[in-house]
Amino acid sequence: MTADQELCTSFLEAMRQGMVARGGYQDGRVVDLRGPNAPPVLILVGDVHARPSRIHEVFRHADLHQQLALNRAVVVLLGDLFHREDSERAGEMESSLDTFREMMSLKIAYPKNFYVLLGNHEFTRTLRCKHGYFQGVLFGYALEKSGLRPTYEEFMQESPLVVVHPRGVGTHAAPATSVADWDQLKGLPLADSDPKELHPAVVELTCNRHVKWSPHGQKSYTDQDVERFLELCGVPQTHLFCGHTPVSRETGWEWTMGPRNTVIFAAGRELGYARLDRDHTRLIRVGRNLRESQEEVRPALANTPWHDMRQWYDWENEEQELERDQLYRFAYDGRPVRLLGAREQPLDVRSYAHLPAAAQGIYGAGYFLIGQQERSEVLALRRDQRILLGGSGLCQGVRFFWPEEEFAILGQHEEGEFELRPLVDGLRLERVSS
Repeated sequence: MTADQELCTSFLEAMRQGMVARGGYQDGRVVDLRGPNAPPVLILVGDVHARPSRIHEVFRHADLHQQLALNRAVVVLLGDLFHREDSERAGEMESSLDTFREMMSLKIAYPKNFYVLLGNHEFTRTLRCKHGYFQGVLFGYALEKSGLRPTYEEFMQESPLVVVHPRGVGTHAAPATSVADWDQLKGLPLADSDPKELHPAVVELTCNRHVKWSPHGQKSYTDQDVERFLELCGVPQTHLFCGHTPVSRETGWEWTMGPRNTVIFAAGRELGYARLDRDHTRLIRVGRNLRESQEEVRPALANTPWHDMRQWYDWENEEQELERDQLYRFAYDGRPVRLLGAREQPLDVRSYAHLPAAAQGIYGAGYFLIGQQERSEVLALRRDQRILLGGSGLCQGVRFFWPEEEFAILGQHEEGEFELRPLVDGLRLERVSS
């Protein structure tokens, strides 16, 4: 028996051990952690996209090998384990096979405490194209060639689509709107089939997006759909966590889609995970890639949960130097805000409405502009967008020419309310009088 054959045999047995009938927590298509004997902690990891090192980073950061071995936690990957997203490697499938083998090894090690929800990239009999490659077809060929195809077929038939915890629910893409009750959700038929042959609820759970990102009525969901799905799952007033919608691979890993809906992503420059326990729900940041092609993650400096790190900037302290990797909030009150210390020319945050008339004819209404307008170094920033200061690129039709070094990430949330995270030491903020 080859190493892969032995791995596959042990993996299929581990999948069976994870079922309720064998003492696990998977009941049909649902991993149900609401029972009194279930581990109190649920760790959710977003899309990995053939970067198994990201799974290792989360395991290391949260000390998960020990937690799973002691039955103190359950780890659930939210799907899209396979297919690189970067254009240079979109057609390469060896990393996807490596990820499949790594996932099988983890399931074998922790059959009752490690689960994978299916995402759209798990289906191989689809003609969706990414960067010019039919990734599903290519992955299917790679599975055939490696001898892993029969095991993969069983993996697809037996996998869950939803995880339910007292503090929330996880799916790959969206809530299911085409199921009437809990029993129908648990009993959804599933196979590695063309999406046209799948139950509508399977397509919803693995392919749909929030209406503000996919306004197509048949492919999107609303905040009301989230509320109804949480109620169907028996945990109303909690929260839905999804993957699937990587709004910004460069500058973020978590995005608020609605009042009870958050997207998390694990294959971008930033890495983090969601932790749900009996009393709290937290988003925890692990760190950041220094370069797009780099696998290694520079660890975050603080162990504070991500949403607890935000603090309003103290404008009274004129000598305050920004701490690297901390989150600073500040509001725009009509006076430009200047970022100093990253380059010879400071960068200004300035509302479109407060630009000279000539500049207003060039840049779009409703935007804040960051940079030096007279030197054509202006980047347009709109609400719900984050930008990486440093490097070079094109954003909102305005090209900017800043040094290669990345020195900060800036985002706008509510109108005129900003969040800044320094990536280097020595940055300062000041308000400009005019």
